[in-house]
Amino acid sequence: MKVLLLVLPIEDKKQPVQTDAVLARCPGIFLKSNYLLTPIGLAYLAGALREWSGSRVDFLDCRAENYSPSEAIRRIKELGPDIIFFTLATPSVNFAGRFYRRLKNEIPDVRIAAVGTHVTVLPQESLEVLPIDYIIRGEPEETSCELITALERGCGLEDVNGLSFRSGNQIVHNPDRQLLADIDALPLPARDLIPNEKYSAPFARHKPFGLILTARGCQFPCKFCTTGAYYGRSWRRREIDGIVSEIRIMKERYGIRDIGFWDDTFTIEPERVIALCRKIISEALNIEWICLSRVDTINRELLTWMKKAGCYQIQFGVESGDEDILRRIGKPVTIKQVKQAFQWCDEEGIEPVAFFMLGNPGETEESIEKTITLALELPARFASFNINTPYPGSEIFEESGDRLPADWSRFNARQSIFENSLNGKVEAYIQDAYRRFYWRPKYLIDSILKIRTCSEGLRHLKTALNLLWNRPC
Repeated sequence: MKVLLLVLPIEDKKQPVQTDAVLARCPGIFLKSNYLLTPIGLAYLAGALREWSGSRVDFLDCRAENYSPSEAIRRIKELGPDIIFFTLATPSVNFAGRFYRRLKNEIPDVRIAAVGTHVTVLPQESLEVLPIDYIIRGEPEETSCELITALERGCGLEDVNGLSFRSGNQIVHNPDRQLLADIDALPLPARDLIPNEKYSAPFARHKPFGLILTARGCQFPCKFCTTGAYYGRSWRRREIDGIVSEIRIMKERYGIRDIGFWDDTFTIEPERVIALCRKIISEALNIEWICLSRVDTINRELLTWMKKAGCYQIQFGVESGDEDILRRIGKPVTIKQVKQAFQWCDEEGIEPVAFFMLGNPGETEESIEKTITLALELPARFASFNINTPYPGSEIFEESGDRLPADWSRFNARQSIFENSLNGKVEAYIQDAYRRFYWRPKYLIDSILKIRTCSEGLRHLKTALNLLWNRPC
């Protein structure tokens, strides 16, 4: 069977949405900077389909190729797939519906399967409103391969766990599939099918920039995150030898020497990270890398080893400068822990990056001011300010119920969703936060003094300007 993995094009004259099946914590956010992350979740799925189902697999990243919807449909016709798999981003539901209706009109026989957090949580609604045939709920690799096998054999689909599908005028939801117990058994992402040279990250040093996963799932109970709905609450890790082998392939075969460890929390188990760092050093991989972390999962020894192994940046989800708000959203770290983590990173020569959310449940103007004040106090290399968005699959979404808007395009982390006294003010606070953070004389001087090369200076300038120009308005 001819299979196509598709990253949707950008809707005409609209701002791009960054999403991927594996980036489950935030299923759809409008970009504030000019970057394009590796669609690593779909690359994993492509590798599994090719190896486990024996399908002929193509990959079309319309974002990377800068295709318009018309150009995307033309290229799909040329490839002639029997079935298309794509990730549905929450704010792209309406556009996806229009795009696939047009595609179905022009290629009536093509079958379409959606993966990702949104459709996993809302399979009934998604099949009712979208012109698609199948929904792969949860981890997609095994379910997708079994779907392909059943279609090729002409068998019924009732035995494919994790699948939702149309059967005549009915929508059928098969039983859930259990999580993969051994993620080391997964084939490596099909990087040979994607344009690696076109991927980057807003705060990364080099291009191409590639993503790698060392684990799936997250054990933390953050109410705003949707990872648990997609990858579960159990933390499943890969073996270090397999991770190192994949890094070597990324570097030697695809020229990727700047790497992002994109686990939800890379440092959940500090001893494991230290062991990986030792291996990176002993194998002389000579890579540079960044990771995602929490302030309560690091220590000084860990940071020392990370720096030795090539880590130059850690991105922390700080979220708020008000401890009451942090407790409300299920992330009860302390401001003392935040400040200590950033200080340690700064002293070790690792760039700490801070991600904040405004407009949280229970937010007040006073708590927002605490958050902005904390941002100004931290030795953060960069800061990103977003609006708390109750994505489907998050506990906040479940708690909000009927109080949320029906228009999915609003779920983009750039406009306020919750009905409260801050309506219309959160967006203004976001603008104020960016202005106050990036236009401080001290920040500008420190940034200039830390620049080592012309290319690094241009990177910092471009990132800051993009953040300022593309912030919510």
